[in-house]
Formats: sequence, structure tokens, C-alpha cells
Amino acid sequence: MKSLLILATLAAAQAAAPDDSAQRIISTAGYVEHAGDENGGWFQFAFSHQRFRLPADAGVTEAMIRVLAEASQRGMSVRVRYDSWAGRADAAGGFVEYPLCALSVASGASIGDERANCPGPAAIPPDSTENALARGLALTMAQPAQARLLLGHALEDTHLSAPLRAAALAARAGAAENISETLPFAGEAFDRVVADALADDRALVAVAPDDAEAQYAVARQLGDLGGYAEAEAVYRAIGRHWPGEAFNVAVRTGALYRRQGLYADALRALDDYAAREGPQQGMKFHYHRAWTLTLLNRPQEAVEELGQGLATQPDYAYAYFMRACAYGRLGRISEALADQERGLELFRGLVQDGGDLFAGQLAIATATADTLRQAAAAGRHEPTAIACDRLWEREIRSRPRSPLLPRPAG
Repeated sequence: MKSLLILATLAAAQAAAPDDSAQRIISTAGYVEHAGDENGGWFQFAFSHQRFRLPADAGVTEAMIRVLAEASQRGMSVRVRYDSWAGRADAAGGFVEYPLCALSVASGASIGDERANCPGPAAIPPDSTENALARGLALTMAQPAQARLLLGHALEDTHLSAPLRAAALAARAGAAENISETLPFAGEAFDRVVADALADDRALVAVAPDDAEAQYAVARQLGDLGGYAEAEAVYRAIGRHWPGEAFNVAVRTGALYRRQGLYADALRALDDYAAREGPQQGMKFHYHRAWTLTLLNRPQEAVEELGQGLATQPDYAYAYFMRACAYGRLGRISEALADQERGLELFRGLVQDGGDLFAGQLAIATATADTLRQAAAAGRHEPTAIACDRLWEREIRSRPRSPLLPRPAG
């Protein structure tokens, strides 16, 4: 199989097909990180324990490979449909491999005959650990409560291999975090479900101590619970243990400062890294720097940062929303509207696949576009924060320390 460019992931939105009550055929989208050509070809999204096996038909496989290569070259996400009931677990590799039904990129046509590639019925006993794990991974975003139950069933199996146990713990923690996104921030229910995610990720660290992403997840949940000092300590420990994680440590430490309202410190975390390592490319650096610049009321610089990010990853909806915010602060309403509408166009795909998880954000983004449209029609040109309000509120709100966290030592 043709080698694919490794890309940083954003999010993989997953959902059952609306006409499939058995939740068998699932849609998901993400950025390809790993691929191989043994036994006909497969690929995997970044930070995912799911692998997709290309169809046996050589012509279909070649067409899919071309789409995957183009998506990697253009920095575009890939949307797939796969059979969640036919996933087979790899005990040593710590992943579940699913038959790929169909594949598409952006607004391109779908490749693959779903009936031919995923005819069903399920090949695995429905009450087995393997089936529970495969379905639990598939439903983590669209049906997170159901996913937690399925993954809990898989984790009850004392014969589950350590790599698969790690996959199940990571997915169950992720499902809990997805539930938290639909709850009032820092409320009692929010804290309980985030504390559940924290417990799973701490268990994951014990099972897979060399998994840096598990450590990042622990820090993220500590931050969500108001344990800012502990979260920063985890980031520092990651930096000491894994020098190659310096970039991610800088970005996530900056985000932690930003959440506390320490915007100058947040920008310094990014700029100090760039000063040491040289100019940075890619959406992640530019997006986070632009976000911080916007909060520091430096919108023109934010516009320039986001332009550089979108040159490498042109389908990131949140970057368009962020640039609409910056354009609005500059009084460039028509440009803000154009970016907000482009972001909405891309974002609707996430909502289609992710169900309730993104519905609230869609409502906010849609209302923002409507308001900008009215402002543009009225010929307004004064600076405005219309496109900046509410969408990122949870990510920049400081909070008191949760009572579910133990008191800090000393």
C-alpha cells in the first residue's frame, strides 16, 4: 500500500447509521496516521485503537488508496463507513480491525459498495468480549453511555490482554469525557463523569506506563476538575520523561494557562518553544497561538496565524470560526461571515456523525452566522465580538477546585 503522510488528529466523530437500529454500520471521520499493505491494506486514524481493513476487490482498494494519498497530501480528513459488529481484536497489537464498507474525503463521492463489502450478519457472538470491545470503541462518541457499558463488559474479562485492556480503558475514559461535554460545566454531574474518566486514565497509566497520551489525558481531566497545579506538574513530568513531546507539552501547557486567564503566560509557552526549535508549521501551533492572540486583543496577528494553519489543514472548521472571531474584532464583517459560513459547512459533517456531542456548538455557530449576516446586510464595519462569544466558553473558563479532588499536599 502506498505510504501515507502522518497527520495530527483532531477528532473522530462517530455515529450509527440512522436507518440501522442495530448500530452495525458506523460512520467515522479522522486524519490518517498509520497505514500498511500486508494482507491487502489497512489504515488507522491518529490516537485511535481502531483499524480499517480495505476491501478484497483490488480495483476498489486501488481507488481507496488514491483517495487516502490525496487526503494526506492535502491535509484533509477522511470519512469511512465500517461494520462495527465484525471487528476483530488483536490481543498483541491492542487494536480492533473492522471491514471497511466505503470511504470518502471532503465533498468527494463515496468509494465502495456497502452491500458488497459489509454484507453482514455479524461474524462474532454478540455476547462475547470481542464484540463488546468492538462495538464499544465504535460508539464512543455517538452513544457514549452505551459505549461505557459495553467497554465495562469487556474490562470484566480477566483474560483480556494488557494491550486490549489499555484500549478499552482509553475508550471508556473518552466516552466519559464526551458525556461531560453535554453537561453543565463544573456542575456535580460534570465532575462525577470527569472523575470517572480520570480514574480510567490513571488505570491506563498503570497498564501502559509508556503511553504519553494516557498521561496527557490525566492532566486534561485534572484541569477540567480545577486541579491546575497538578495538571501542570503532569505536563512537566511528561516533558522530562519524553523529550520528544516538547511541542505537545508547550501547546497543552499554554492551553492550561489560557484556561486560567493567564494569556501572556500561554503565549510565552508557545513562543519559547518556537524560539528554541525554530519556526513552526502545521495547524496545531498556529491555531493555539491565534486563539491566545485573540484573547490578548491582537486580532490581526491571529488572522495571519490562522492563514498559515489553514494552508496546511484546510478543512478544520474551528480555524474558520476562530478567524471569523478575529475578523469581527477588526470590523471586517464580510470576511468574518465568509469564514463563519465555511466553518459551518465543514462542521455540519461532525454533527451528522457525532449526534448530541456537537449539537450545542452547531446551534451557537449557526446563530453567530445569522447575526453576522444581518450585520453585513446592514453595512456595519465597527469591530465586534459577535463571532467570539460562547463557542469556546468551556475551554477558557476558570473554575474552583472540584470537591472530588483530594486537597493538595501542604
